[in-house]
Amino acid sequence: MPADLELFFDPVCPFCWVTSHWIEEVRDQTAISVRYRPISLRMLNPQHPLDSPMGAVHQRGLQLLRVAQATADAYGDTAVARLYTLLGTAIHERDVVGADDFDDVAALQAGRPEDIPGLLRRAQLPVGLADATTDTSFDAAIRASTTTALERAGEDVGTPVLTFGPPDGPSFFGPILSQVPRGQRAVELFEATRTLAEHRPFTELKRSLRDLPDVPALATLR
Repeated sequence: MPADLELFFDPVCPFCWVTSHWIEEVRDQTAISVRYRPISLRMLNPQHPLDSPMGAVHQRGLQLLRVAQATADAYGDTAVARLYTLLGTAIHERDVVGADDFDDVAALQAGRPEDIPGLLRRAQLPVGLADATTDTSFDAAIRASTTTALERAGEDVGTPVLTFGPPDGPSFFGPILSQVPRGQRAVELFEATRTLAEHRPFTELKRSLRDLPDVPALATLR
């Protein structure tokens, strides 16, 4: 059966990580079903050279999405959600010492997680899935999912992208949150967001002033 909500994610995106925590908070309180699907920042931003910090961290995201795609193909959506939780924790919930800007953080995070087989064991998945990091045969499925996200939300978006009532329900980029709302506040925000999404004439609500995601990896930049 289709999920109630689809969240298109790239494991290296801190904004997506915070949004996913919010969605998990809502899921725990309302029993909505959530499917995690890949959207590749590397495929969306090919202009960044692989030897640049952003290019390197986006490439790492693609490698990890290959593992997620291999997991989805063999073990289904629940296993992907479990894997993403561990990937995001290893990438974002650790301090980055000596980082002065986003490039510093990206350069350091391009090597995270260091132990993918160990992480897979913790996710109760075969360690052989780690071989997918270099297996480009998964890229076609990742690109197709990325294209689906763009077809639903528009070209000028990143991650996360949410779809309510997939595949035909409304989609949009965001919401971008700096902190995870908890309890009833999380549910209220979800219902408000869904109300806006389901109002078809609504297009965009945006402000450029924002706090950085409240995660340890960005603590030195906050």
